[in-house]
Amino acid sequence: MVLANGQIITTSASEKPDFFWAIRGAGQSFGVATSFTFRAHEQKDPVFASTMTFTPDKIPAAVALANRFVEAGSGKAGFVLGFAVAPPPFSQPTLMSVIFHNAPQAEAEAFFNPLFDLEPVMNTTAMITYPRLNAMLNPVAGPGGRKFTKGASFIPPVRADFMLSLFDNFTGFVREVPDASGSLLLVEFFNQDKICQTSNRATAFSRTAISTATLWRGQSGTTRLTMAGAGSGRGM
Repeated sequence: MVLANGQIITTSASEKPDFFWAIRGAGQSFGVATSFTFRAHEQKDPVFASTMTFTPDKIPAAVALANRFVEAGSGKAGFVLGFAVAPPPFSQPTLMSVIFHNAPQAEAEAFFNPLFDLEPVMNTTAMITYPRLNAMLNPVAGPGGRKFTKGASFIPPVRADFMLSLFDNFTGFVREVPDASGSLLLVEFFNQDKICQTSNRATAFSRTAISTATLWRGQSGTTRLTMAGAGSGRGM
């Protein structure tokens, strides 16, 4: 890492561990990382993944499923709920989900069957490669425009009324600032058992999060956008 004073350091669990703790979750302002050493794990098989959209009336049922997903404790799967503006011809704020399961298709379909029963308007379910899984949301934040992100931690279960209030706030925001219609608000539900095997003191990583990604073009709404991001994690 190159620090703000120009010093070049190597940091690890045993060498300058304070920097090693900070850069794993506390932000990007501690220095510039010029090289990394990663521990890799082989992933031979494709994974089950899907992006789905639902009508907003499905929010309470989807939240209940997401809370049960966390309780089920599958470290092989992920479940994200969120809000976005649907593409034309719908062009309205909608409920979306992003799911994956590192399992054969039949096992994964059975695991997520209660979600499919909510009758998604759009369903991109497929067996895909792991690199493609990690790039599923890349098109949302493509080149161009301005981007602002914000996150907040939460402890499940999440209340359905809170999610409904988030949807109302999101809907009002994108209607007030049409340039920001490409924005997302995502609530990530992941089993934390494996992560919790690492001590809370070992990293600065926040283990469960609500994330907002505000994307806009043009000049309108800059002040309003900043305020929306700063208040996104309140009142769960």
